Amino acid sequence: MKAWIKSFIRPIYGLLMIQPVVLGFLLYTYPGEWWDRYILQSGPLQLLLTLYLVPVYHYYDVWWNLHQHWIDKDQTTNS
Repeated sequence: MKAWIKSFIRPIYGLLMIQPVVLGFLLYTYPGEWWDRYILQSGPLQLLLTLYLVPVYHYYDVWWNLHQHWIDKDQTTNS
């Protein structure tokens, strides 16, 4: 359960951290209608991508944990 919480929080944190970049881009490219572009296009797309990334991050973490020995083995042979 703890892994799902981490996988859920990570894309939400990314969504929050990317907002200044998205808003800055929209303000620069569409100065008069940036809010409409944000509400109608950028906002919904970002929310869909955030929801999409929850299982993607989760299953990547599961895969990474199962294959961590690949990295550990390489580090011990190079030392």
